[in-house]
Amino acid sequence: MAKGTGSWRGIDGGNREPRVSRVPGVRLLDGPLHPSHMGPDRGCFRPNCHAVSQNCMPRTYNPWMDQSRSLQALVRLGEHLRDASAGPVDILVVGACAGMLTGELPRGRTTLDCDVMVIAPIGAEADLLSASERVAQELGMSARWFNTDVQLLRHALPAGWEGRRVHVLHAGALQVHAIGRMDLLAMKVYAGRAQDLDDVRTMRPRPEELHFVAAYLDALAVAGEPAAHIADARTVLDALEDSHGR
Repeated sequence: MAKGTGSWRGIDGGNREPRVSRVPGVRLLDGPLHPSHMGPDRGCFRPNCHAVSQNCMPRTYNPWMDQSRSLQALVRLGEHLRDASAGPVDILVVGACAGMLTGELPRGRTTLDCDVMVIAPIGAEADLLSASERVAQELGMSARWFNTDVQLLRHALPAGWEGRRVHVLHAGALQVHAIGRMDLLAMKVYAGRAQDLDDVRTMRPRPEELHFVAAYLDALAVAGEPAAHIADARTVLDALEDSHGR
C-alpha cells in the first residue's frame, strides 16, 4: 500500500528475503543464529581462513533477526564505524526492530531488517551502509539487513517523536534510538499490513494510546496523505476502539 511519496510495503522489508541459499557450502537456518554455529575463524566456510574480507562468506546464513541478534549487529556496526574513524552517528530505528529493541514486541518476534528512518548527520549514511555490509559478512545476515530506504517515509513520523524516543545503545561511534511505544503503535496502524496489525494486537493498546493514534491520523489527513489510506487506518482504529468498548 502506497503511503505518501513512497510505498510502505515496498520499502519495508516484509517477507522479501528468499529462503534458498545460493552460496555453495552455506547452510540456511530457520531460526536466529547461535554463536555455536560460528567457528573460531569468525564463520568463513573456507578452510584455514581467519580473516573477514570481501571474499569471506559465513558458514551459516540466516537472514532472520531476533532481539539478541539485532543488538549484536548494531554493536558491531558501531564498532566498525569507530574503526573507520567515522564521527559520531545517531540513528532512529522504527518498525518491528524498534519494538523488539525496546521490548514492546515479544522475545520470539523476528524480522528481516532494521528500518532506520533518521540518520544524523545525514552525510553518515554511506559510512553506515559500508559498515553494515561488513556486519552482514561477519554474522551471516542478509546484505539488506540495514534498511535506510524508509527515510523516504520520514513524513509519517508522529509530531513530537523526538521527546518519546528510547535510547537503545551506544557502541563505538554509534548511538541508537528507537521510536517510542505510542509512535510505534500509530505507525503500525497506518501501515496496516497483517503483521503490523498482529503486532498492534500483541501490544494491547490502552484507550489513551488509541486517542493518540486518532490524532495522528487526523494530522496525516491535514498534511495531505491519501484519503483511502487514512480511511483504511481509521477502520482498523475503530475495530480497536470497539474492543475497548469505546
